[in-house]
Amino acid sequence: MSGLMLRNGGGRPEVQTAHIRPVESRGSDSVRKGLALSGTLHWMFDRGLISVADD
Repeated sequence: MSGLMLRNGGGRPEVQTAHIRPVESRGSDSVRKGLALSGTLHWMFDRGLISVADD
């Protein structure tokens, strides 16, 4: 989404997973129904400041 490729000191990617639709709102807990985001983008997504669309 951002194009950033953040890596920690050990060389591993720094990502968080975000549910596209919250499990509490009858969303799936499947890994295929999530997004890999940076911490900042995850925070923004959870608060509705950014979103995804079919197009």
